[in-house]
Amino acid sequence: MLLAVIAAQVAVPAVALGLAPAPFGFQMYAGTGWTQVEVTRHDGSTMQIHPTGLVANYRAEIDWTRRLPERICESDSAIAAVTVRRWREDRTLTCP
Repeated sequence: MLLAVIAAQVAVPAVALGLAPAPFGFQMYAGTGWTQVEVTRHDGSTMQIHPTGLVANYRAEIDWTRRLPERICESDSAIAAVTVRRWREDRTLTCP
């Protein structure tokens, strides 16, 4: 019995460390970075906002630089420009 317990203490970590990350697991999106949103108002003031208040399901793997600036411009007429920054790219949109 003692040998079985010792063997399990060696075998279980060896198997756990040898397996590849599961698809759609945390490791898949660990390097995506965070999304930063900076809003510039018509009076020149700037502020940073988090996209969770503007989208129903904030997911790290989605490229928010493509559609989020338009959504933010539509949400408030006092906004003059929106800059969305991600890990390796950013996009600035001047609101109409």
